[in-house]
Amino acid sequence: MIQACCDPREGHYFRVSDKSLEDFETTIDRKDVKVGDRVIHVGDETTFLDYYDRPVKYIGYRSTNGFGKYLVFYLGSEGGDLFNPDEIHYFQELVLLSPTRFFLMFSAQAGRDFNLKNGKWR
Repeated sequence: MIQACCDPREGHYFRVSDKSLEDFETTIDRKDVKVGDRVIHVGDETTFLDYYDRPVKYIGYRSTNGFGKYLVFYLGSEGGDLFNPDEIHYFQELVLLSPTRFFLMFSAQAGRDFNLKNGKWR
């Protein structure tokens, strides 16, 4: 199961079951990315210049047709239970428009623009 979700507070994210994890990861280019004056390497635990309040794992990005790169971060997982034994993994996408600008999608028609100024996302 790969389920794309949008939340008004959290933005665009994916719920991926253990069985579909490999299929999901094949859509991601495992390449480093430059953000501000830093390079974030695949596999790094990062707060994305303090955007996240705890370190999350940078997985790579999905390329788009002229709209920047969809950066993919692994947020964590929750264990299965008696009714659904699969572990569910959570990934968030942020659209990197330039090394100092990204966009967080809340829905297909809404989102928020962030600009890096003086080392902070605003």
